Amino acid sequence: MCALTILGLSTFSAWYEGSEIRDDPWEWEHSAIFSKIMNGEISSKVDISQLDHFIYAAKFKPFFPILILLSLTYMVMISVFAILKHNTRRLIVGYISIGTLSFLTASAVLILQQTAAGFSLHSLLLSVY
Repeated sequence: MCALTILGLSTFSAWYEGSEIRDDPWEWEHSAIFSKIMNGEISSKVDISQLDHFIYAAKFKPFFPILILLSLTYMVMISVFAILKHNTRRLIVGYISIGTLSFLTASAVLILQQTAAGFSLHSLLLSVY
């Protein structure tokens, strides 16, 4: 229940912090990935997708996106434990797979970021793994 609360609060906080993308038109080209896919050309802040708020928050203010990643990983690991608690070998393989995939995927996405926060989040994820 605590992880679900942290997930909800950190998701709202990351979405709120990422809403600054609407005030940075020079960042639309680099951070508005979902808006480009859905709308093509971005001509005004009305064209910015809500999902792009999370991209912007991960690039410039990564604290709450890290909490999102950690709470999601924790909830998935608890679910895997509940399903596989009687089979120790599969449980270990499941945990290793979850950890590897979640942290390497997030790190691979963030390696392309050109900000200090994106680089620090990338370094943190690689050091955790």
